[in-house]
Amino acid sequence: MTDSATDLLTTIPNTPGDAFLREVSLVGDHNACHVGEFAILRQVMGTWPPGSETVLLAARTGATPDRSSV
Repeated sequence: MTDSATDLLTTIPNTPGDAFLREVSLVGDHNACHVGEFAILRQVMGTWPPGSETVLLAARTGATPDRSSV
C-alpha cells in the first residue's frame, strides 16, 4: 500500500466487511505458514547448511547458539 492516507481499519470496497488491516494480516500469516513448511522440508531432506544444527537446537530450547565452532 503506497497511499499513506489509507485508513487500515476502513472496509475494502465491494467486500463483505473486510478491512485492509485484516487482509494484510492474512497475507502475513499465509506467508509465515509457507516459510515454516519450507523449513520443515529442508530439515527432513537434510539440506540445512553445515553448522546450522546448533542454531536450530538453540531455537527449539530458547538458548543462545554457540557459534565458535562455525
